[in-house]
Amino acid sequence: MLEALMQRLGIPLSRMKRPLALVAERVGRLKPNGQLRGYSPLSRFLELESLALGLDGKKLLWANLRDVAQVRDRLVGVDSAC
Repeated sequence: MLEALMQRLGIPLSRMKRPLALVAERVGRLKPNGQLRGYSPLSRFLELESLALGLDGKKLLWANLRDVAQVRDRLVGVDSAC
């Protein structure tokens, strides 16, 4: 759905975002938690907090995108309510 929306808005797909996201995810695991490969007691909490921040950011992004006059007419029928 997101890729179709990007195509509808004329936003090109980035070939580098997926590999960079994978590298960032792997680097994010290298925290000083006393364990090289396992989870620390707070790892799940930090992951959930990051997910919540991401969701809040996306809600704000959709609200701003909806308010941009040049884009609003191209988003007819897209449910951006969270």
